[in-house]
Amino acid sequence: MIMTRTWLFLLSLLPCLTLAAEALPSDIPLADFASHPKFQEIKISPDGSYLAAKIQNDEGNMGLAVLKRGERDLGIASVMQFNGQDSLGSFYWANNERLIMTITRQLGSFDRPAGTGDLFAMNADGSKKMMIFGPRGERQKTYAGSQIISFLKGNDDEVLLATQPFGLKDASYPTVYRLNIYSGRLIKVTKPPVKGFNVLADNKGQVRFAVGADLKKGNENVVIYRDSADDDWRELARFSEEKGEGLMPIAFFKDNKRVIASTQGGSAGDTAGIVVLDTSTGKKTKLYQRDDVDVSPIIAIDSEGERQVIGATWNSGKPEQVFFDSANDQDYVSDYKGLIAAFPDKAVSITSATRDMREMVIAVYADNEPGQFYLFNRESKQVTFLLSAMPWLDSKLLAKVRPISYQARDGKTIHGYLTLPKGKNKDLPLVMMPHGGPHGVRDEWGYDPSVQVLASRGYAVFQPNFRGSGGFGSDFMAAGYKKWGTSMIDDMTDGVNYLIGQGIVDKNRVCSMGGSYGGYAAVMSAEREPDLYRCAVGYVGVYDLEMLSSHPGAYRGLGSDNFRKKVLPDSEAELRAQSPRYQVAKLKAPVLIVAGGKDEIAPIEHSEALRDAMEAAGKPYEWYVEPNEGHGFYLPEHNQELYKRVLTFLDKHIGQ
Repeated sequence: MIMTRTWLFLLSLLPCLTLAAEALPSDIPLADFASHPKFQEIKISPDGSYLAAKIQNDEGNMGLAVLKRGERDLGIASVMQFNGQDSLGSFYWANNERLIMTITRQLGSFDRPAGTGDLFAMNADGSKKMMIFGPRGERQKTYAGSQIISFLKGNDDEVLLATQPFGLKDASYPTVYRLNIYSGRLIKVTKPPVKGFNVLADNKGQVRFAVGADLKKGNENVVIYRDSADDDWRELARFSEEKGEGLMPIAFFKDNKRVIASTQGGSAGDTAGIVVLDTSTGKKTKLYQRDDVDVSPIIAIDSEGERQVIGATWNSGKPEQVFFDSANDQDYVSDYKGLIAAFPDKAVSITSATRDMREMVIAVYADNEPGQFYLFNRESKQVTFLLSAMPWLDSKLLAKVRPISYQARDGKTIHGYLTLPKGKNKDLPLVMMPHGGPHGVRDEWGYDPSVQVLASRGYAVFQPNFRGSGGFGSDFMAAGYKKWGTSMIDDMTDGVNYLIGQGIVDKNRVCSMGGSYGGYAAVMSAEREPDLYRCAVGYVGVYDLEMLSSHPGAYRGLGSDNFRKKVLPDSEAELRAQSPRYQVAKLKAPVLIVAGGKDEIAPIEHSEALRDAMEAAGKPYEWYVEPNEGHGFYLPEHNQELYKRVLTFLDKHIGQ
């Protein structure tokens, strides 16, 4: 029976946990937090016949499961798992039967998956598998990165592909091809004369915009445009990257003359906003912008495959939205509003829809819910549950995450998140947990396994979006440049003191903990405020800014030299003054140093340098290395061991 086969398949992917009626958060096994989500994304085929789900195995590799929809049940159509380090990146329905997948490799949980440049395609039933593009392309080997920029209307056999060669003299110039998704045949379309990978085609599949950088002029952002495929390219705008300015075209209107764009800096204002750009006049009309936080457009795709902006979304605390009265499809807007209302205190997004827009897959998540997927029928207005990302976790046992804001010592408003153990709100032990990055990155409201582990064991967790973080405007981000170990750290300290002043936190039981830049900040905080922090956990951190400046790791790539000069201190003396390695004499707190032996972003040499400095200074520390892990542990058993060691360390120094 199809039903039997389906449930056997689902049960093999979804190890369930039955909780006792009186279960407590502390009863949740650490293994449940350390386990990978089994489903991360679901998309419906254009004709609604199939559902494709992104799945993850115990080794962390992503694959794809395709389910055939019947009248009353689901059947397995195919399952695709890649070998070795290969993993599924993103996937797309190219037509009713054909799926395209990007191939990635990831060196750690904090490491952004790196595309191999390969594109893999197969039919929904698992037939006609082929590497259609990339270094391992079967028809021809192309050593380039790639990005699908258009599914050509009326052409189910080809897509429009923007590419950039690897390791060649003109590596930063893109070339656009038509790619046959069955044979892998490439036909060159154009080569925009700008260094960058952001290319936009209109609704007819003609490449009309390209955005890139002028590296010879301090990474100025350049926007070029042409009226049609037969016209010459011309420079439309130029912006200072140094000042955080920019304009990014997102989608053409149906008239192929007006464009939805995101803009920031200069006359556009400090925060990212949404404008309509008239290509015939160059005039920009503001659709929506906020003074306090960046906004992004909410894009809808109509039954003709054309995109329209129907609203804007932002996140100063929890995700919020506004919908535009000017949107053409008010029925779509009404349905979207209804879905948001149907899931209070949760975030809702539409992941895909059938071509006729009758059915949609929606993703729902919250601070205490890793993710659930539903099928929404727009005619009947019925919502049907499909799958849960981590069904073994009971949301009723997980802690709620509360947005907070406070004033830094210089009067700047800082946003962040506070998670309290269930049923407790006074005189708590606190873990201050700064995010990595640090620039352009921020913490957001949602499920975080590390936060939930700590809260389930009785610890409050504070996540500050300190100056330098992304999402709050270019000025806020630039305020952290060259101040990694000074003003950015002070913002964290001010948040901790705010929580102490509220009576929520016991001032004698505070520890800092973070990964990547967060690991740096955790140790630097304990050095800068030795009487505040009782312990620190540095996880895959960078601890020597001189070493980082010479061997950039995370900052390699386009314009990396200019970027490092912009964000890191200038002089050798200041680099050392803001390096935890050279400030260990100030420490009073013990430090748990955690590293991955194969970390290419924050190489283990950083952790070893901190360890050796603490050893020489006679400072107490603990040392934990997983030799085969990268920038953030990936295997569940390693994360489970990490949680055990962190909790033992915290219990020893700030526990009951």
